[in-house]
Amino acid sequence: MIGPAHPLVMIGERINPTGRKALARSLEAGDLTRVQSEAVKQVEAGAQVLDVNVGVSGIDEPKMLKAAVQAVQAVTDVPLCIDSAVPEALAAALAVYKGKALVNSVNGEKAKLDRVLPLVKEHGAAVIGLTMDDDGIPTQAEKRLEIAQKIVERATAMGIPRADVIIDSLAMAVSAESRAGVETLRAMRLIRDALGVNQTLGLSNISFGLPGRDQVNSAFLNMAVQNGLTCPILDPTVWEMRLTVFISDMLMGKDEFCMGYIRASGKGGEKPQEDGSGTEAKAGDGPEYATLKEAVIAGKRKQAVALTREAVKDGVEPQKIINTYLIPGLNVVGERFEKKEIFVPEMMISAKTMQAWVDELTPLLKQQSEKTLGTVVIGTVFGDLHDIGKNLTRLLLETSGFRVVDLGENVPADIFVKRAREENADVVGLSSLLTTGDPHVAETVRALRESDIGGRVKIICGGAAMTQRFVLEVCGADAHAENAADGVTKIKQLLSP
Repeated sequence: MIGPAHPLVMIGERINPTGRKALARSLEAGDLTRVQSEAVKQVEAGAQVLDVNVGVSGIDEPKMLKAAVQAVQAVTDVPLCIDSAVPEALAAALAVYKGKALVNSVNGEKAKLDRVLPLVKEHGAAVIGLTMDDDGIPTQAEKRLEIAQKIVERATAMGIPRADVIIDSLAMAVSAESRAGVETLRAMRLIRDALGVNQTLGLSNISFGLPGRDQVNSAFLNMAVQNGLTCPILDPTVWEMRLTVFISDMLMGKDEFCMGYIRASGKGGEKPQEDGSGTEAKAGDGPEYATLKEAVIAGKRKQAVALTREAVKDGVEPQKIINTYLIPGLNVVGERFEKKEIFVPEMMISAKTMQAWVDELTPLLKQQSEKTLGTVVIGTVFGDLHDIGKNLTRLLLETSGFRVVDLGENVPADIFVKRAREENADVVGLSSLLTTGDPHVAETVRALRESDIGGRVKIICGGAAMTQRFVLEVCGADAHAENAADGVTKIKQLLSP
């Protein structure tokens, strides 16, 4: 039973290939043993519902989601949350599901409401409603409330009980927007007070790109519970998360005699070790002006600009500054990010410091030469409004010496072709976070290849759900970027003689 008067219901998130390469590979191979082991592991850790998502780029999602649901139901009888942005996949999975499913998800987009809610009604399922619509994810809480009202009203008008509609106010990364958590919590509070429906939240989104993610997620879970959260989507195998659920129930008066908490704390296990590694650079030990490189790595913007001015005043060539200090500094930042020695906020600070450095040198460089490393046209493909990765890539490319033309988000294939032609692009970069963008990625690559510039322009694709096999073999692009730093490296390789 899910509701404000009941203990929290944990929805296990681990059966999802996004960010889990081993699971993605097993799904691509049609091997569901890892899916089954993840199901058992989460139930043993206390999950009462299991989210099942098989969204891997290029996969036959309807076929695989159907098989995954059957495989999980063969090893456990807990309810399943069938998770896909593809209505055909939802229909295939619901057709074989035994019991009452939870569908993840619908949102305020007219097309989604028209296609998903009838499936929910037909199969007697419950549904998660995401507070986003055709305009994307609203920044303000009041707009998220409006979308939630729209979803609830549309569902109940179709005969879906109000109790079967669960609203997700969408946690966004605080590493990219400092007030993202505040607005999500405010939206939850508004929805709780105005609609009184159950609420869920994908908690791990809040800590994306940060160190100590388990601790951040646990703190946010506690805050969300106070604002209406009833069934969080989380990793129940993480000690902090599981314990925070029981502590929240206990402090909210939903754990009689504190027995749930006592049992949970008794099985606690070891806490993660603190990561004592720092990212503060030591300056002054290298050759003259090497402090420039260290200032950029450490994100010391004012120091970097001051040292740059001093170097130029002393007669150091601007291009030498870039080649000797800026680019090697960028490489160090990229390597540390890949090794998880630094995280998104630190990378953004370093990148912005590099940008300040480049802004200082650009006028001088223009006096000497208009030459750049190349022109890159980038954008998020049609149907996708996510831009964090794209924006970080743009910043890193610009600070590496590339001319970048950013087309923004939700960009149709013909616009990519048109602007790449107009800008005489050397490389076109396609970004897509969701598997629903896969057809548009493939369409855009095809449009570029079939155009008059298809023989010369290089194409690179990146995004959380995209795999190298999909990008290279299915779409026929030239390169796959694992992340923003890798994208810069791959673009340099594509343009090297």
